[in-house]
Amino acid sequence: MEALAAIGLASNILQFIEFSVTLVSESNEIRQSISGTTKEFDDLENMCEYVGRLSADLEKASPLHNSSARCSIRAEYDLIQLARKCQKTTNALHSDLKALHLGGHHRGKGASFRRALKVTLGRSRIKTLEKDVERCRVDLMQCLMVITSLQEITALAQNINLQAAMIQDTQKDNEVLLESLRHQLALINAKSDRRWMLEHSIVETLHYDALYVRHDSIPDAHVKTFHWILERRARNKRGAVQPRSTFLTWLTKGDGLYWISGKPGSGKSTLMKFIAGHAQTRDALGKWAGSADCTVAAYYFWSAGTSLQKTIEGLLRSLLFDIFTQKPQLMQIAVPDLWYAQNGSLSARQHDPQSFQVQRHWSVSKMTAALRRLASDTSVNHRFCIFIDGLDEYHGEHLDVIQVVKSLAEGRNFKLCVSSRPWNVFEDSLGGELVKKLYVHDLTAHDIQEYTSSTLGEDSNWKAGSLIDPRYQSLINTITSRAHGVFLWVLLVVRSILEGVRDGDSIYLLEQRLERIPRDLEPFFRQILSSVSSLYYRQMALYFRVALEAMQPLTLMHYYYLDQCFESRQSVFDAPVRPIDNHDIFVRHSTMRRRINARCKGLLEIHLIPSETRPYLAHQVTFLHRTVRDYLRTDEMTMYLENILGDYPVNTTMLTAFIGMLRALPTSGKVGTLFQEALVYAHRAEKEDPENAMISVEELHEIISERAFLPSESTQMARDAVGNGLCDFVAECINARLSGFQDVTKLIGYALESSRSMNQGQADMTAMIRLLLTKATHTACIDTQTWVDHIYHLSRILEWTKSNLDFVKRQKRILDLVLPWVEEVDGKYDENVAWGHLLVAVGAYDWVATPKAVIDAHVELSLAVFAHGADPDACYHYSTVFSAVCNLVRHRSPGIEAENRGWVPPQKRARWRITSEILAKLIEAMVKAGADLDGLDEKELQSVFPRPTASHLIATIRHGKQSQARRETSTTEQPMGWVKWAASWVWRR
Repeated sequence: MEALAAIGLASNILQFIEFSVTLVSESNEIRQSISGTTKEFDDLENMCEYVGRLSADLEKASPLHNSSARCSIRAEYDLIQLARKCQKTTNALHSDLKALHLGGHHRGKGASFRRALKVTLGRSRIKTLEKDVERCRVDLMQCLMVITSLQEITALAQNINLQAAMIQDTQKDNEVLLESLRHQLALINAKSDRRWMLEHSIVETLHYDALYVRHDSIPDAHVKTFHWILERRARNKRGAVQPRSTFLTWLTKGDGLYWISGKPGSGKSTLMKFIAGHAQTRDALGKWAGSADCTVAAYYFWSAGTSLQKTIEGLLRSLLFDIFTQKPQLMQIAVPDLWYAQNGSLSARQHDPQSFQVQRHWSVSKMTAALRRLASDTSVNHRFCIFIDGLDEYHGEHLDVIQVVKSLAEGRNFKLCVSSRPWNVFEDSLGGELVKKLYVHDLTAHDIQEYTSSTLGEDSNWKAGSLIDPRYQSLINTITSRAHGVFLWVLLVVRSILEGVRDGDSIYLLEQRLERIPRDLEPFFRQILSSVSSLYYRQMALYFRVALEAMQPLTLMHYYYLDQCFESRQSVFDAPVRPIDNHDIFVRHSTMRRRINARCKGLLEIHLIPSETRPYLAHQVTFLHRTVRDYLRTDEMTMYLENILGDYPVNTTMLTAFIGMLRALPTSGKVGTLFQEALVYAHRAEKEDPENAMISVEELHEIISERAFLPSESTQMARDAVGNGLCDFVAECINARLSGFQDVTKLIGYALESSRSMNQGQADMTAMIRLLLTKATHTACIDTQTWVDHIYHLSRILEWTKSNLDFVKRQKRILDLVLPWVEEVDGKYDENVAWGHLLVAVGAYDWVATPKAVIDAHVELSLAVFAHGADPDACYHYSTVFSAVCNLVRHRSPGIEAENRGWVPPQKRARWRITSEILAKLIEAMVKAGADLDGLDEKELQSVFPRPTASHLIATIRHGKQSQARRETSTTEQPMGWVKWAASWVWRR
């Protein structure tokens, strides 16, 4: 206890000493300080003053200080309360500190000691107040931070609200813009869809089924041949320009026409196909075109094909189809009238879907004009290279097709590469420039050697023999030298050599085989045919005759049914109407392939048609080459085939084969094309064997009655039946009211359309139209549109009928038949009376060198309408037809005075002499038909027509004026007579 007491006593002593030291220290600090207190209290006092002022300022700034203001947030209210509390605390602290100040006259040690003692004893209260002030300060800081944060948040919220408002405004603007974009996009899509429909509707009218058949049937070039034509070899050792190099130069720099010629069988068509499809050709043409685009189009004439494959119409349609499918934007430039007409028709379709009609008739003149626009239009930033193969296979006057290609080549945007045999007509017209022609047969010796070596080298027996015996190579050299550039001869020779190799022939026998082969094609063909077994002669002759007579190459399945007809025609009729499956198709194709090879020894070939998706019709039988067809058409071979077949009805057999095909047609097959071809042979068969032809036609009627066809197929069948002149068949279909045959007006339209066809073999439609008119249910069965289309398009083919007297007379007979049944003779085409186009065309045409009988027939044709009430004063190009003819007189006549003085060249005088006679007949007919004669002056007639013609016209006109005057007088007097009668009746009443 004493120890603890001692420790406690010591501790107390230490505390007292520490207190004393502190007291003395503070006493000295107070005595020495200016303010009379310690530095610590000075700092506290300064802090109190600052906090006091701050609190006072906060309270003054507060909304609570202003009775009209309201505290916006809770934090501001708390801040004021804290400020008041803080001010109260600092005031108390400040008062306590003031009380501790030592006055200036009390600076002694005793006073300082007493003040120090008082400070020390009052420190605890000051500390407490200091802590209160500190807490107030901290609270104030926190409250200020909250308020600052809230203000920032408020400002941020306001900013957000402002931005939200801006976003809303922007969103509204975006919605408006988006809606506008949607509308614009819809317009663009509609415009794009509309343009596509418009382009498609035009391109579709140019397409025809056989468009690519010839191209596909031309064999591709052997991999090692024809590359020389695209190589740049400027000169040979003697310095002369090599023909093979001139072609590449022409592609890259040249213009106009380039002519590729060669012997029959030299590979011209294969070369043209090679060039037209080669990428290097397009590269070279790109250099020629420069910054402009360049389009390549190609056409291959084919004398064995359809009419469109061997005529100018087919050439022009194919070229326009090629160009428009690659560059549809050029339609608007090439055919602006058709473009805008179709566009207007498309617009009408939106209101009336039935009103949209596609113009399907393309005249040669319209297509020629379209290509010339593309060829010459300076606004077209485009270049065109046209490849045309086989000008010699054109069906018609070769000068006509030469003129067409030369006129196209004159355009700045076009250049043409054409090929043909080296006939004089082509040599004279196309072969004038050495650097723009080549002869294929002069340049293919290396190609022939490469082909022969490569083809024979693929046989293992030949390859083995050639390794040990140099005579094999010598044989290749001999074939090359004897070919003289004729690839077809080489092809047949190589086939024969390979046959010997497979039979194990030694090189000696192979050389003997080559020696026995004729060096010209025709004797070679004769040798090949002589190798056919006599057992097959009739079938061989039938196959060749069918291939020659067919309007286009027939399918392999046709030949199967030809074989059936050859054995038993009745078996075709007895076969059930039952589709066959793909297995049967394969078996029949395989069988016929072997039969044709055995009976024709390779002179007829079977080709797959790439564009045909139906296996039933996918294989086509064609001649090995045109030279085979030409050979079989010679008088010698025609007689040879006729002697074998005798009076065998080839066309009737072909019709029966079509019936067999239609009976077995798979359900997925379309009957339209088959039926169309069958009707062509039905027309031929009626002339060849009327009795059996009628049986076959009745079978056709039965087949179409049993099968269900699409409306479009029924329409096409009706069109084809009418167009082929099958009167009995059409009559039966009308009576049975079969689909497609119920509207007689449409059938008459089909007949009129077919009557305008210039195709060889087109049936005379006179009997068909007469039949259809008897089936009509009302007198005006030929509606205005049908009549207008017929008479207008008749005027458009005038240039192609000027030398065809039979055609014109046939058209006159048809007009005489249909005119009494026309709904409105003065129907209009493009706001002009339709028959006016024909009449004015006859008056305006250049008839020089045309037989008088043809001219008279055209005049009679154009005037036929006046016998049926046509009005010569009907509207025509903002005037009348009669005025248009009178204007022709004024513009065409050189004048009698000029003619009498010898100022008119003889050629022009002869042309006017013919034209004046035609125009005089037209004027006379229209005067008699009641034309308005006010604008016709007799002196003018005397100044332009020869005296006898003028005198006759003047007499006719005077008589016409007298007749008009009498009619006017009669018209004037008749109402007066009624007035007098009415007056007398009233007077009597």
